[in-house]
Amino acid sequence: MIASVFRKSRPVNFVLLAVILLVGFVFSVLKLNTEPLSTSILFNKGLIFLVVLYSIFIVDFIVKKNELAKQNSFTILIYTFLHLLFYNSFQDANIIISNVFILMALRRCISLKSKLEVRKKIFDASIWICVASLFDFWAISFLVILILSIVFYASENFKNWLIPLVGFFTVLLIYYAGYFLFMDELYSFEIPKVACINLMSQNGPYILIFLSLILIWGLIVFLTSMNQKKSALKKSFLLVIFTVIVGVGLFFLSDKNIVYLFFPISVIISNLFQEIKNNLIEETLSTIILLLIILNYVI
Repeated sequence: MIASVFRKSRPVNFVLLAVILLVGFVFSVLKLNTEPLSTSILFNKGLIFLVVLYSIFIVDFIVKKNELAKQNSFTILIYTFLHLLFYNSFQDANIIISNVFILMALRRCISLKSKLEVRKKIFDASIWICVASLFDFWAISFLVILILSIVFYASENFKNWLIPLVGFFTVLLIYYAGYFLFMDELYSFEIPKVACINLMSQNGPYILIFLSLILIWGLIVFLTSMNQKKSALKKSFLLVIFTVIVGVGLFFLSDKNIVYLFFPISVIISNLFQEIKNNLIEETLSTIILLLIILNYVI
């Protein structure tokens, strides 16, 4: 039932996901919020919801524009489900905002395969990653993906390697200038301490085990199917896999960083649905994830 609805890409799917996300988000606020619900809290929570909703549109655009999946809505379905499965990630506004900027950077990195406006895309990606690091310092790790995309698509011109430095110092100078202007003092930089949000206390280990098994299965199918892809598309798929690797590294650094894994995992699982071409398996997997979400909220 669930998979059959999202097997085709239709505008109504966004409406359905928005409603599902809103219901789950409201439940998470009621369950996790320990303070009385004031107007300011509701306003802040509402902004977080809108940011997550906006990220769904970015994910869909990346996937469709770069042919990372076929014309269906499986990717955004899984992406939404992951947000609801780890609903306590809604507690950290910084990581949610940072993830949106990382998605915008990944969009530019993957689109380098077109060989159009290469320098502009590299500059944009470096800007977005650096802006993301202002909200979550360790998001700077995604510069690895930008470097790999330059290696894959634009390594022939040495000037392309200097552009990320220009983007980095551009953000740095603007940030320092703004800080000095409004705070009237010099900013003293220090690497922030790693903070966790205790995923394991609110998400049973069975959830991580289940997702890990699907991810391993999906990666095997994903890598196998790469042989049938065009050269440029293979590199795009490799960037998705390296995004998983960076995300896993950040997750072990702090469990709140699991949000960075939602996009690449969604792409991999949606490709798993497509490659197995079995409606029963699609329905079973999507139903199990939905049941885990409900179980997680209840328990």
